[in-house]
Amino acid sequence: MKWIDSLDEMGHTSELFILEDNNLRGTETNNTIKITRTSLWWRRIFSKRKGYLFKACEFAVKSIRHIKNSNADTIIFHDVQHYLTLTLLLFNKPKNKRIIWDLHELPHKFLLNNCLTKQVIAFILNRVNGVIYTNEHRKDFLLSKFKEIRSKRYVLHNYPSKSYITADRNEIPPDLSDWLAGRSYALWLGMASTKRNFLTFYQALKPHLNEIRLVIIGRLHKDIKEQICTDPEYEFIYNKFVRHDEIVRYIDHARFSAVFYKNTSPNNFYCEPNRLYQLLTRGVPVVGGNNPQIITLVRKCNGGIILSDDGTEVAGVKGAIATLMDEHNLCVYRSSLQRFDFSKLYAWEEEFKSLIKALSGREGSVKKH
Repeated sequence: MKWIDSLDEMGHTSELFILEDNNLRGTETNNTIKITRTSLWWRRIFSKRKGYLFKACEFAVKSIRHIKNSNADTIIFHDVQHYLTLTLLLFNKPKNKRIIWDLHELPHKFLLNNCLTKQVIAFILNRVNGVIYTNEHRKDFLLSKFKEIRSKRYVLHNYPSKSYITADRNEIPPDLSDWLAGRSYALWLGMASTKRNFLTFYQALKPHLNEIRLVIIGRLHKDIKEQICTDPEYEFIYNKFVRHDEIVRYIDHARFSAVFYKNTSPNNFYCEPNRLYQLLTRGVPVVGGNNPQIITLVRKCNGGIILSDDGTEVAGVKGAIATLMDEHNLCVYRSSLQRFDFSKLYAWEEEFKSLIKALSGREGSVKKH
């Protein structure tokens, strides 16, 4: 809804066509925004992750029918999974509509290495009017896989809103304050899993858990929990899942955090984690892996320590944590973050407005798919 709300604020008429997990149909209007929910007959026959081809074909037919009946002049496909719908639509491309692919995630490496699927992706990239990438690194990586891409290229980062960046500091949640009993805490934001090298961070932090505590705001993966629940240090871990609008209360009082993505795929390596912006824009120093976008942002604002790897090696994380446990070093990073003008350089609204102007150049209607 971030797109839709922003378009509404800019005075654009927009509508949303979606398929939700509950597979329920319906139409509603939220302020000026028309929301159409579709359902799939094949979902009644096949359980989750089964019968994908049948479901994809049905969804493509329903999506294309809806698009052709729509008055919108710009159609934006939001997701990497729209291969079939886009391919069928672009074979007989509507002359009065611009087709934009918001490529938030990179295609799976199997699809880029397979000759047939790579040709399908190339066809889409060359036939759409424009492609939106999450950052320059993802854009450059994908373009390196193809000899020629004729569509226009845009970048829309995972920036937070200006209101998030500039909001007053929140009070610490009372239950967390009571549990801490005056101690500071390191924050792990989001899923605590092996894919994000949580265990490395935990092992590196363990020697300091007599001084500080570890707060995990997000799901602690079952396999991880089984490995650490018998540790004496487990009692020094606070784990809670909270609503998105409550997360900032836990961010604002953190001593430092870590942002890792294991380099198992180009999509992971060229990631742009929301939590990286959530932390830095609220003044929390981070230990970051060697992912290009993490390096770019952390170094630009001097907001923490970049490792030589993706956070896999415990020794490197230990050294970074030791640096941030020093009060002088911590103050240096916090001061840099406080001086940095995030609201001017990294606010969602400004970049989004520039993107929409570039896409349309005029007032128009936009359908988010």
